[in-house]
Amino acid sequence: MSHKPTIFTGGYNPEGAIKWIEDLEIIFEAMG
Repeated sequence: MSHKPTIFTGGYNPEGAIKWIEDLEIIFEAMG
């Protein structure tokens, strides 16, 4: 099973950063 979170490109994009963190949290939660 392959997980591909959104790519966080940096810069000033708070909404993008929040979405990226949420995607990572979902993956880590699924991993246990």
